[in-house]
Amino acid sequence: MYTDKLDQIANDMKSFGDFLVPFNFPRSPAETEEDINVLKTREETVDGYSLILHYSKSEYEDHYSASLQVLGKYTPFLPFYLVCKIGKAFFGDKNLALVEFYKQQKKIYCWTVYMDKDNTITDPPHKDTFEHCVYEGFEYDSVNPKQVNFY
Repeated sequence: MYTDKLDQIANDMKSFGDFLVPFNFPRSPAETEEDINVLKTREETVDGYSLILHYSKSEYEDHYSASLQVLGKYTPFLPFYLVCKIGKAFFGDKNLALVEFYKQQKKIYCWTVYMDKDNTITDPPHKDTFEHCVYEGFEYDSVNPKQVNFY
């Protein structure tokens, strides 16, 4: 069966991300997670754009959270259709939250989802503080970067 390259990238990164959950904060110290960040990052080309993708999944007492950071390797920002396409490939099209921020003069697009212990994507906590957005029929929540702790 033919699998789209982006779908294969998402499946591979999410599978490895599941394996790394015990080494991620809060199950391990933040320093341990920093040491393995290189294992969570891939360089890929999608729709002609050279990208850096960083996927991480963390386990909390009663839920999981997963995030995907997307940035252009050679460009300061990416077309939003591509950012949405990648977010949907990793997480589907329900209950996604997006925070955008700059680091070293590059825009980083960070998709986040929350999952129950059965890995079913659920509403994020504090959803009422997010701005609901729609892009070409795709619904997501925008999160103000000031609401996020990037330790």
